[in-house]
Amino acid sequence: MKRGRGSDTALDIRLLADCRDMIPVLARWFRKQWSDQLPMDPEESFARCARRNALPQSLVAFRAQQAVGTVSVLPTSVASHPQLSPWVAALYVRPACRHAGIATQMVSAALEQAWSLGFDRIYIGIQAAREHYEKLGWRFEALGSSNGETILILRKSL
Repeated sequence: MKRGRGSDTALDIRLLADCRDMIPVLARWFRKQWSDQLPMDPEESFARCARRNALPQSLVAFRAQQAVGTVSVLPTSVASHPQLSPWVAALYVRPACRHAGIATQMVSAALEQAWSLGFDRIYIGIQAAREHYEKLGWRFEALGSSNGETILILRKSL
């Protein structure tokens, strides 16, 4: 999936299943960012998400053939709400690439992926940027909790 305009800014967003060699890189990013919060080994987790036609799935964003971020579509995410599915989760953009719209494009790609799998709604758990998500059509669903933190659960129809 190509996104954005111009060759310098265009994102190439691929299923992790099509670039499995990125699993160690993504795992390294997650260990560095969330080492004290990871419930399982990130390499094992990403290996489980390297699927094409079922959940869980991860996507990887590339700019100029360099990986710049990842996002996943998971069957569950926020522990307090296991009945809700699927979820946009595990969103990460490399620090040097943030504030350039990459996360928004990756979330859009995750929505497209969920829709292609037959889902008609999706959820996301956030702690910040509620207004940003609401401008993109997300609606408040509930308050939840994960890892002892309060999470806003938002829903979007696909």
